[in-house]
Amino acid sequence: MPLLLLDFDGTITCTDTLHALISLSIARTTKCMSELKTTSQKRPNTAALFSLWDDIVREYVAAHTAHSAQYRPREEDRREIDDEFDYLESVKPIEKASVARVGAAGFFAGLVSWEEAKYESVEDVETRKWGLRDLGRSAVLHSKDTNVPPDGGGELCVEVRKGFGEFMKRFGGTNTDDWEVAVVSVNWSAEFIRGEVKGPAELGGDVLVSVKDKLRAMKSVMKLDGKERVVYFGDSTTDLACLLAADLGVVVADNTETKLMKTLRRMRFKIYAFGHHWNNDIL
Repeated sequence: MPLLLLDFDGTITCTDTLHALISLSIARTTKCMSELKTTSQKRPNTAALFSLWDDIVREYVAAHTAHSAQYRPREEDRREIDDEFDYLESVKPIEKASVARVGAAGFFAGLVSWEEAKYESVEDVETRKWGLRDLGRSAVLHSKDTNVPPDGGGELCVEVRKGFGEFMKRFGGTNTDDWEVAVVSVNWSAEFIRGEVKGPAELGGDVLVSVKDKLRAMKSVMKLDGKERVVYFGDSTTDLACLLAADLGVVVADNTETKLMKTLRRMRFKIYAFGHHWNNDIL
C-alpha cells in the first residue's frame, strides 16, 4: 500500500491555524510573564504583542501584493506548470522573512520544548510549563467548548474537518499494517500539530515555506519509509507539486473558487469531485 501524506492547515483543519497558534501563544506567554517574581525582566503586554502580530501580517500581505504585481509572466498568462512553480518559488524570500519576524517577536517566550514541559498532574495543567503541543490540545478543546460565544473566543479555536477522525481510524490507526501516514506542513510547529492530531508523524527538519520544499519533504519521507507510491491530500498552492507528483493527488476545498482550484483550472487540469467531507470511500 502507498504512503498517505497529508497537509495540515486547511486540509486536516477547516481553516488556517496560524492565527490560533499565535493567539494561544500570546495568551500563554503573557500569563507566564505576569507570574514572574522578578521585575528585572520586561514583561510583554498582550495588546502590544497582538499589535506587533497585526504589523507582521500587514507587512507580509503588502510584500506579497507588491511582488505579485511586478512579477512576470502575470497570473493570467501563466499556463504552463513550470511557470507557476517558478512564481511560487519566487515568493520564498518573503515567506522566510515573515517566519524570521515571527520568531524574533517574542510570541513564544512563555513556552518550552516538549522535553521541558513536565507533567506533574492533570490538576496542575494551568500552572505547569506549557509546550506547543499543549497549545494544539487547547485549540481543540476551545473548538469543542459549547460555552464559547459565536462572536468571541474563536481566535483560540481550531476545528478538524468532518470525518477526519474516522478516516484516520480506518487508514492511520494501529490496526493497519500497510498504510504509512505522515503530515507535511508549512505550519512551523510540529508539536502544535501533534497536540491537534494524535497519530500521524510530522516531517521535521528545515522550515518548509515553498512548493518545492514540500516536494522535497515528500520525496524524503517516501525514501525513508521505503514507499514507491504516495497518495497526497492538500488544499493550497504550496501543495501543487506534491499533488501532481503523487500517484493520487486529492484536493481538499470548501468550494471551486479557492486559490488552488483556480490555479489548477488555469493550468487546464481536470478535477473530479467525489464528496463533501473526509470519508473512507476516498481511497
